[in-house]
Amino acid sequence: MNQDILCTCIDPSGVFICALHEPSYKVVNLRRTETLAVLGHDSDGNAINNRVNFPRGDLVINNAGKVYEIPNAFPFWGATYILYDQAEQFSKDPKRLGFRRSDEGSGRRSPLLEDLLNGRLKGSNERAYSLKDLPRPVLLSLAQTSRDSRLLKAMAHLACKFELDDSGNPVGVKYEYDELGHPKPVLFDQELFDVIGNNMACPYNYKLAMVLIPGIQGSSPIVGEYASGCKTHVWEYLRADSYIPWGHYASNMAHDCVRYRAAELLPDDITGLRHLYYQRVYTQMAVNLDIAKGISREGRNTLPVAEIESMRQSVLKEVAKRLESGEGLPYTATLWGWNYGFDFSPSGYRLHASHQQIHQQFALIPPNVKSVDTGGA
Repeated sequence: MNQDILCTCIDPSGVFICALHEPSYKVVNLRRTETLAVLGHDSDGNAINNRVNFPRGDLVINNAGKVYEIPNAFPFWGATYILYDQAEQFSKDPKRLGFRRSDEGSGRRSPLLEDLLNGRLKGSNERAYSLKDLPRPVLLSLAQTSRDSRLLKAMAHLACKFELDDSGNPVGVKYEYDELGHPKPVLFDQELFDVIGNNMACPYNYKLAMVLIPGIQGSSPIVGEYASGCKTHVWEYLRADSYIPWGHYASNMAHDCVRYRAAELLPDDITGLRHLYYQRVYTQMAVNLDIAKGISREGRNTLPVAEIESMRQSVLKEVAKRLESGEGLPYTATLWGWNYGFDFSPSGYRLHASHQQIHQQFALIPPNVKSVDTGGA
């Protein structure tokens, strides 16, 4: 069964249409520099670094995670993408697929609030309350809205295990290993960690250790970069095993170019974010159309505007040629979107996942996809 652009999951025959992407692809590495750093250490003192985030040479992604594409019953509502492995797990236990309230412990009485309501709140000399006495929704609300750096620092230590220098300042986080042997930060509270790390008032050295330094949020390789003067610096990440197949790219403001509000964006920032989008789209199209001569080269760097424009014109000519001859195209659409930051409801319903400041996300979409119901191509 051939499915061009999927518009609805309902077929007139009564069949439920669900597509399956099984992506493999090549990525041209256009990153200019490296920011190698030690992210922290494990319990044995072994250093965990971010070398994996700065690969050398182009990347070949073979057999990336399979992804279901489920068009909405109403065409104007688009489609949903979900990782195949996750979908299979959820199908075995559907109750796992849903929101989890973060105030599960709200039924417990808080001694702090009980004393407050009954006039028994004592001074620090008689009893020292800690932040742990706060109800969880209150703690999360403070983490989201507080602008008190001292309070945010104290809460940060409830969220993860830091590595500290002689002055007590964070220089990294402690690491442990998951069931597959992959290193991961030691987190006491994932939601609290995400909220504090995305609070603009969180001190920079804490934010750097928690979410900003490349590699702390995962092993996604950095395959592009844009820098202008000393104020604009943007990384382009590849999320290889994302729910968006065929290459899910994200242009993130870098660790040395902090932007948490749209009002903070400079014109050069916007130029950089858009430059990386156009550069990636036309580069990947050129590679897949086999007209990418000279793109893969030593001393890779951000392509100048004139080179991108020349590539765009070459891509348009090749696309027109293939359409005229009836030959297929590798990609016929793009996904693109902004993320202007992070927000969180203390009730536990997440509005956005944890993201590294303001960023753009984009991907290329193929014209055809395998339909699961028949297995046809």
